[in-house]
Amino acid sequence: VQTSERTLPYEFDLKAELAGANLIVLENSGQGENDDKMDLGIVRVDNSSTATFTLVNPGDQQLYINDIDFNSGALTAFSYSIVGGGNLPLTLQPFGAPNDGNRADFLLTFTPEYTGDFTDTLIIQSSDTTGDYLVQLSGIGVSPTLVVEESQGLPNDNYLPFGWRPVNQPDSTDIILSNAGTDALTLYGWKFQNAIPNDFDVNPKVNPDPAVTHDDIILQPGEARPLTITFLASLEGAFNDTLIIYSDDGQHLISLSSLAGQSAIPSLGFEYGGTPYDSLALDIGNVSLGQSASKPFKIVNNGKVELTVNSISIVGEGFSLAGADLAQPLVLQQGKSYQLRVIFDATPDLPIQNFLSTITIDSTAPQMIVPVSAAIVTPEINVSTTLLDFGAIDESQQKTLNLQISNSGNTDLVISNWSAQDSQFSIDVPELNLLDNNLVIAPNQTVTVAVTFDPQIFGATDIPWNLISNDYDEPTTTITLSAQSLGRPFSIPPNTSRAFYDADGDLVTVSLNEGYATLYLNKGLLNNADINSLMLYDTTPNSELKITVRGGQTSVGSIQSDDCLGSINAPNVSINHSIDINGSLDELLLNNVANNAYIHIAQYSSKPMTVKAEKIGQQVTFDLASNVKTFQASSYAGGNLTAPQMDLLKITNGGLGANASLGTGSLN
Repeated sequence: VQTSERTLPYEFDLKAELAGANLIVLENSGQGENDDKMDLGIVRVDNSSTATFTLVNPGDQQLYINDIDFNSGALTAFSYSIVGGGNLPLTLQPFGAPNDGNRADFLLTFTPEYTGDFTDTLIIQSSDTTGDYLVQLSGIGVSPTLVVEESQGLPNDNYLPFGWRPVNQPDSTDIILSNAGTDALTLYGWKFQNAIPNDFDVNPKVNPDPAVTHDDIILQPGEARPLTITFLASLEGAFNDTLIIYSDDGQHLISLSSLAGQSAIPSLGFEYGGTPYDSLALDIGNVSLGQSASKPFKIVNNGKVELTVNSISIVGEGFSLAGADLAQPLVLQQGKSYQLRVIFDATPDLPIQNFLSTITIDSTAPQMIVPVSAAIVTPEINVSTTLLDFGAIDESQQKTLNLQISNSGNTDLVISNWSAQDSQFSIDVPELNLLDNNLVIAPNQTVTVAVTFDPQIFGATDIPWNLISNDYDEPTTTITLSAQSLGRPFSIPPNTSRAFYDADGDLVTVSLNEGYATLYLNKGLLNNADINSLMLYDTTPNSELKITVRGGQTSVGSIQSDDCLGSINAPNVSINHSIDINGSLDELLLNNVANNAYIHIAQYSSKPMTVKAEKIGQQVTFDLASNVKTFQASSYAGGNLTAPQMDLLKITNGGLGANASLGTGSLN
């Protein structure tokens, strides 16, 4: 007995009584105690653990070991063997026999084929009168289990498709390695089956050689870690590979079957007018000067991978793009398109010529450059003259003059309005050049337009004839139409009268007692006169020109006679232009005298004149060669009044605005 103080010796007397054969079982080659239980511990599946046990005969007679069996029979995970060889039955000598003949050593082996708890009973059949000796056996089978799961949620964890990817745009995803077993899992490493790794990559990189242990990864039961698989898409084409994972699970190989990926260079398509771009220029066509034109087009992803458009631009004078201002890169999936519009603005500062430009599209596909063309066109109107002078035409006649209109431009000249504002003129254009009520003249073409004057109104006519066209810098071309109508004459024989209705509907009657007259009527109101002129012939000092108006007043442009005349009796008639009597006149009765009118009496009369009027306008001249007895008016705004002698000048309303050159007489 050893203590911390000292060592004390004790003596014991050990006594034993030997009687017959006896069996005891000792563990660990007889060094342990007699035991009826043996635990073989925790053993990895398909591996083994061993333990020894010793059968001892402490009796005084021979002991026969007839058989050793297991309660589970052939299904047991346990086995035994005799150390040193040999077979049953076996004889153990009595205690004290030489060379330890009273014992035999056995090797017990536990080999689990699956994971779990294992138990069995070792049955030793001998000549021991106490019967069979039973030993309870136990052991635990364990194993690591490698589970590979892809992170995309696909039904097959051994298939990892990446799909289509643009060239040089890699794509990555994770697979999860976990230990679903009951023992620690050693991951030696992994590699791709293909010898040249130009299609896929894995991270982290671990040497799969089991002999290289410094980078081994240990996963305890329930532990997991990710591996990142990258499809490099470095080349165009379809790629497949297999990732082989080396571990101590089973045969140390687990194949993550097909890694699949397809890569392609993004493809950009260009369409306009429903037609794919085929290296021809996108032609906007002819654009009239001062106008703009546009054409839509589409960019299309006609490849098998996503397409990113970074910028769309155009260069060239006059060109622009609608829809090209990208706030951020434009992403087009397979088969999708984006519509834009190219515009050409033919501003007046641009020359008349063809224009070329290019649309540049930068994307993940190869750069695309599309030529664009447009042409500025404009018609140029030219006329053979800006004055068509028809001269003097009788009322019963017509006259036609031709006008040549040519187009020296490079697009159609369209004249939308060519009508004259005076119904005396009619315009005749070539029917072959009429389109939708427009006169269309092609480039370098000349057409002849016939203008006919059909006089209806007495007197001179000068009107602007405006041609309205699409000539940008000359939208209105003016031609002056000039003509002189001799009017429609009416003859008035002596002692007869001519009656007509004037433009106001008043009945006017003109008569002359001696001589005859020619009356020219206006058709309408030219110079505000309903009678354009009265021409008197073969009159005498006894001739009376009488003009009466029923219902109102009328007007006369001019009265002219080369002979003497007794009187002009027209108290309801206004003179708009002139009275020119180359002989003498005794009496003049009028209503009003218009501005700038001229009254001329050329010869002296032995009988003093009488002149009566209402309002006399501005710049009115009375040039009277005869003496005047009475000159009376309600007003005389201005002009000149000349007579050799005037007995009475009477202005009833206001003063005399005219310059008077008179002989003797009184002035009121």
